Amino acid sequence: MRRALELQAERLLLREYVPDDWRAVLAYMTKPGYDDHYEAQTRDEAYARDFIGWFVRWQGEAPRRRWQMAVTLKGAPGVVIGSCGLRLGAIEEHIDSVTAVREAALGYDLDPSHWRQGYATEAANGLLRFGFETLDLHRVWSYHVAENERSAAVLQRLGFSLEGRLRENDWQRGAWHDTVVYGLLRSEWQQVR
Repeated sequence: MRRALELQAERLLLREYVPDDWRAVLAYMTKPGYDDHYEAQTRDEAYARDFIGWFVRWQGEAPRRRWQMAVTLKGAPGVVIGSCGLRLGAIEEHIDSVTAVREAALGYDLDPSHWRQGYATEAANGLLRFGFETLDLHRVWSYHVAENERSAAVLQRLGFSLEGRLRENDWQRGAWHDTVVYGLLRSEWQQVR
């Protein structure tokens, strides 16, 4: 039987999701401000169960290509305050498989009541360490809606460089939005950590 992955950070424990985590995730997804930079949608029990179900199923993939971790406070691993994940693969699907397994996308979200406390940066840094040291990644990339200045600040604190802006490629709330793409090479991460 496979042992569940846990990653330690200074104040956080990143652990794999369990099915009952849907309650905590739904609680923070429905707080004001959470979906300011996501497409508006109904978030209810069915949605949250399906959402967590994807992450639990990914744990059984072989070979594994996706790690979505529940972000919890140390000493309270049952209290989920966010999510952080890595997904192997290049930005463009047609890139050869060697490149795809040495590159990953980073994503994260956090309970709005825990914003501005450094938790997103700390969680993402824990996943970067796992990606570069354990998965032997060469490059990690991330993107967000251009208006999401908090996410830009997280990526910049982690040492990511702005690589480009995709004009009006994300449809949300009845309007087109630009997205920005950031990248971090293993050699750059080693310099800033």
